[in-house]
Amino acid sequence: MISKIYENQLKNQLFKLSLMTIITVIIWIGFATYESLSKSKIGKTTHLQIKPLTASLDFDTIKDIKSREKITKADWDSLVPQLPMNLVLPDIPGTESGQINNNLTASNSGELEK
Repeated sequence: MISKIYENQLKNQLFKLSLMTIITVIIWIGFATYESLSKSKIGKTTHLQIKPLTASLDFDTIKDIKSREKITKADWDSLVPQLPMNLVLPDIPGTESGQINNNLTASNSGELEK
């Protein structure tokens, strides 16, 4: 007899537990669905960036763009390479300007010696 009473109580308690679990899961799923549908996933900066464009045209800006100076395309194939200009040597004391004097030697510090 005791086991029959215990069995009925156990069934009753398990039924209550499973009923509360199902109600909790249904409320949890409903709340999560409501929160995900009502909460925006787009940040404030992105919201500003995706603001719709207006359908009006600024004719002054279009006029300024059309009046810009046109730059012609360069024809790089027609260019001829130029020879470099003659190198000008620095003036060395005791010589004519731009002339090389082989008689001069340099010290370890780089100064000219006679």
